Amino acid sequence: MVAERLTFSLPQEAVSTARRAAQKEGVSLSSWVASAMRGRAELAQTKEILDELIAESDPPTAEELAWMGAALSLARRANSSKADSAEEVRAA
Repeated sequence: MVAERLTFSLPQEAVSTARRAAQKEGVSLSSWVASAMRGRAELAQTKEILDELIAESDPPTAEELAWMGAALSLARRANSSKADSAEEVRAA
């Protein structure tokens, strides 16, 4: 993996929260931030695809919107449970 060095400013509270989360998961802050960036980018891509599908068809029904929300919620929980599972493996 080729790494790129970046310099940017973040709110102190966000950095503290990220450091605690990275430490809890047993990964470096850089690794944790990279994972968070990938996750956010994947969500943005999913939203873009859904927006394109919606634009190409009739407006979604309330039931379809509920289904999309549930699907995104499941994806978020799956990402969260991966982190929890990794933590459980490290603790064992």
